[in-house]
Amino acid sequence: MGDGRYQRDEVADMERTLSYSVYCGGCGFNLRYQTYVGRCPECNGEYNARPTSMRGILNPAELKLPLVDGLLAVICLVFGGSWLGANLNPVNDWVVVLASLVLLLGLGLGRRVWVETGRYLRLRHVFHRAGSDEDA
Repeated sequence: MGDGRYQRDEVADMERTLSYSVYCGGCGFNLRYQTYVGRCPECNGEYNARPTSMRGILNPAELKLPLVDGLLAVICLVFGGSWLGANLNPVNDWVVVLASLVLLLGLGLGRRVWVETGRYLRLRHVFHRAGSDEDA
């Protein structure tokens, strides 16, 4: 019996329209007067603006630069590189393995910083576009 109510609520949300400004997380398009669940008319990205879900909706709390990860990546790369360089002559096997693992960790963190910085810049652009759109 509970399943039928859930399905009715989902169908109702696909028919009801938003009466307030909510912005697409992909392009910053104002989804006001669009249905609660659907696709953005501008970028065709899926969104769900129900208060319990909020997927595909611009969230200013996600606008963060990965500074801590960047610092950790630099530290790992510096320490791993210096350990590796200092222990190649004569070769100290366990230190070389440890230094290689630290270097791999630094490279992994560096890749994450690269991806998250790109996401930050994209979200910042979308947030700026959404902020410049005046609420009627």
